[in-house]
Amino acid sequence: MAKGFKKHLNITEDNHVEFMKFDGFFSGYNANPADYGKFIARAFLDFLGLNKSEKMLGRNWLDDYPDMVVEFMQEPQLRYDLRKELKKHLIEFKPDIIYAHSLGSLMCYDFFYRMKIKQDIMKRHS
Repeated sequence: MAKGFKKHLNITEDNHVEFMKFDGFFSGYNANPADYGKFIARAFLDFLGLNKSEKMLGRNWLDDYPDMVVEFMQEPQLRYDLRKELKKHLIEFKPDIIYAHSLGSLMCYDFFYRMKIKQDIMKRHS
């Protein structure tokens, strides 16, 4: 993906683009059929507005992509670890632009949504 993104944007200097690697965070998780069922039920209830839960909206393709989304949505500790890593990455690289796609967009939404809520709480109590 990095090569394709750089080619698409005609980026020739690699030091201006940094990609956060997060695949390794998922190695300790293994989504099973029950996880998929819970994920689909929660997504369906959220879509209908019946579930008041928080919304965020080698290896083979199934293990890399659908499992990672299900695991991201089902595992609070994984989301916490990814938020910590994203924060560390943002502090280190100080990006001007954040381009997030697919699972990366879920991670960014989760991170920035929670940061906004913390800011709102701080404003109320100051």
